[in-house]
Amino acid sequence: MKVKRTRKVYLEPQIHFYELQEESAILAASPQPAFDVSTVEPVADDEDTELIPED
Repeated sequence: MKVKRTRKVYLEPQIHFYELQEESAILAASPQPAFDVSTVEPVADDEDTELIPED
C-alpha cells in the first residue's frame, strides 16, 4: 500500500459555525444582570476653606 506523504505549505482557513437554540438550557440558566444605583450627598470639607487663587 502506498502512503501519501505530501505536506501542505499553506494554512487552510477553518470556519466553525455553532447554532444556539433560543430556549437553550445554558442561556436560560444565566442570571439577569441587576444594578443598584445609589447616590451619596456631598459633605462640606472644613479643611479646604483657605483656597489660594492661581495666577
